[in-house]
Amino acid sequence: MTIGHENRRVWLSPSIRTSCFSVLLCASLVSTSGCLFSAVHWKAAEVAGPIRSTGPSLCGDPIDVETLYAHALALESDDRSSCVELFYEVAVGTAPGCTAVASPRRQELHRSALIRLVEAGQKFARLDPRCGLTMGDPGFERQVPIRHRGFVWSSDQFCRLTPIGAYKAKAIRNTYCRGGVGLPVVVSSPGADDDGAAPMRAQFAATLCLVSDQMGIEDANLLTGTDHFYLELVDPLRVDSVASCGNVLPIAKEITAPLAYGLQGEGLIYLRNFINADSSRGATRLYSLEPHQPGKIPVVLIHGLLSDPSAWVSLVNDLRAQPGFVDRFQIWVFEYPTGQPFLTSAAELRQRLDQRVQRLDPGHQDPQLRDMVLVGHSMGGLIAKLQVTSSGDALWNAFANLPIEQVVMTDAIRQRLTESFFFQPSPHVSEVVFLATPNRGSLTAQRLCGRIGSWMVNVPQQRQQEYAELMRRNPDVFVSRLRQRVPTSIDLLEPSDPLLLAIGRLPFGCGVRAHSVIGDHCWSPCFGRSDGVVPVSSAREPYAISERMIRATHSEVKSHPETVAEVLRILNEHASTPSLPLIQQAVGRADGGTGRVSDRGPRRSEPPIRHAVLERTEMEIP
Repeated sequence: MTIGHENRRVWLSPSIRTSCFSVLLCASLVSTSGCLFSAVHWKAAEVAGPIRSTGPSLCGDPIDVETLYAHALALESDDRSSCVELFYEVAVGTAPGCTAVASPRRQELHRSALIRLVEAGQKFARLDPRCGLTMGDPGFERQVPIRHRGFVWSSDQFCRLTPIGAYKAKAIRNTYCRGGVGLPVVVSSPGADDDGAAPMRAQFAATLCLVSDQMGIEDANLLTGTDHFYLELVDPLRVDSVASCGNVLPIAKEITAPLAYGLQGEGLIYLRNFINADSSRGATRLYSLEPHQPGKIPVVLIHGLLSDPSAWVSLVNDLRAQPGFVDRFQIWVFEYPTGQPFLTSAAELRQRLDQRVQRLDPGHQDPQLRDMVLVGHSMGGLIAKLQVTSSGDALWNAFANLPIEQVVMTDAIRQRLTESFFFQPSPHVSEVVFLATPNRGSLTAQRLCGRIGSWMVNVPQQRQQEYAELMRRNPDVFVSRLRQRVPTSIDLLEPSDPLLLAIGRLPFGCGVRAHSVIGDHCWSPCFGRSDGVVPVSSAREPYAISERMIRATHSEVKSHPETVAEVLRILNEHASTPSLPLIQQAVGRADGGTGRVSDRGPRRSEPPIRHAVLERTEMEIP
């Protein structure tokens, strides 16, 4: 890579570059690009202490569950697996809805018994979340089954349960929870499927309940009637209650915890994906947060520069907490190395959308897979735009002065360049939302921190050699500013970049609806009004049929409450309006040719997404 204005090049190893990057960029480029520092504080679930008493039970029960509970804790501390049976008996003896007694101590013991049952049961290999709990001594075992209700996950995806304690996550604005029966847990799953269309590891919410099909069990018969009980894992996103002993009981819900739990250990993934600008290393992936659900509209989230999918955790949390959202939408996430040119990333997303739709719906029976909504933050918005526009020859003409057929290159390079520079609007996308998108670039890209950031990108050696050979064999064919080295994503974000200017003039596909959410946080002599990174004038998209200004910085835009409200509004209208390409409806150009849709067509009958009924608490990190 070129340093300064000299013609000679100095090559640094990735380790040296990483060290330099930490010193030079942490206070400048990282702080302004919208990347995520995901500080997570997670505490194990706490249990009640034992109370030894020779008098009446503090629970008000004829059964001395206090003694059983104290004995179970003692056995567990001695590392004896027989504690599992006692924790189960305490849970049965305090089962909600099965007796008239409902003291606070009883509820506390029931929750504590379930926590220890989960932890000790898995420690001693007695509890398998996929099928049930094994009780008794070897040769005399009996099974307490686990039923799974409401999940889109198959039973073999339930690998481990983690009871939820106190937690805080800097990246998550709100927590959504509700009191009720059962123990909220995080389910850990291997996640990845054969084609990588699911996360490599996944966490999702569940509530573990101990229930009985019996209409009622007397207090004195609770322990002797343990055969009538079973464990039930229910999905708190889709189920509100359980039935036990003839009673319908609302379940406890913890919607946010799995997202916070999954942020642990994320570290500096976004830095690695920026510095290592090589999608062949597996950093480019399109995956869903849940197994595919036919008939639901994919909402594809595309992160920005110096970021990764965890940047969306707060928005995902707010969206999924809205009643009705998971019934009509499914969330997909696109991950890519942000240091590579975003034209390359856009081509890879285009290919992955095609491949995934073909795999999921080869017979074209699911119209929702051709009615997707893309949501892109910052540079991710430009990648989204390149999914819904038509290139013609405009991008190539901004890059070279000869037709691509006349340029001397290998077939492999010609194919890669063709995929990046020549494309049609994706047939799978009908709506796009731009969040703080630099449609006309950002001055940050050409400042010192931007230059250093571009220099730090570790372009693969083979790609550098191929690019140098392409320039050598085709002198004076390509624009001068791109001849010196392989361009990075930051290079293409400079306001004067010819490719960026050409992208701004590309026509949108027929029937595509676009929306802009713009941060208006501060004013400066260089930027004017901006979010601190992207000027308001750059974030504006003439084609957009709606525009929302919010008081937020560049990194705040993607999770700001007004952004959440605007995205929900757009999705609500989207679910109520047939995709224009699907019904072959004409697109009006009443705004003088900018492409605003004038006829949104007839409405569907689905009810709008309502505000969350869960308790919402704003997180604060000291």
